[in-house]
Amino acid sequence: GGPLINAAGQVIGMNTAAASGSSSQTATNIGFAIPINEGLSVAQQIQQGKASSTVIIGQRGFIGVQVITVAQAQSSSTGLFGNSFPTPAVASGAYVAAVVPEEPAQTAGLAEGDVITAVDGSHVGNPTQLGTDLQKHQPGQVVSITWVDPGGASHSASITLVGGPPV
Repeated sequence: GGPLINAAGQVIGMNTAAASGSSSQTATNIGFAIPINEGLSVAQQIQQGKASSTVIIGQRGFIGVQVITVAQAQSSSTGLFGNSFPTPAVASGAYVAAVVPEEPAQTAGLAEGDVITAVDGSHVGNPTQLGTDLQKHQPGQVVSITWVDPGGASHSASITLVGGPPV
């Protein structure tokens, strides 16, 4: 991060990332920045406390799962720790690749290989949609999560969200 400055010393952007060189290459001279007008707009939104689909004010609701697409689970021969992913029983949803120990999802009974299919009765077709649905809620709020286990059985539980880790 940091400011991107033009030859006149004016801030024209906010650096967000840079490409790194290889072991034989010291630098690639490629950087990525957001234009200053966009950066200022987001900063003003945060100062005003106005959340949006792209700006989150405060902590996000978190259940404690790492998810991938069902297609990724089907095409991957190994899970996160070298184990095979259980075969998903449904064609869409947010496939649970890992459950964070002692977080709400584990307490509710979610396990690796389950596929989350709904939040508060709203269909979840992929991991992005799960994230969007959970971002609508604050820590301490209760949501209903529906999932299908690898055997095809459907489950549902009320889960109290906790504060999510920084993104």
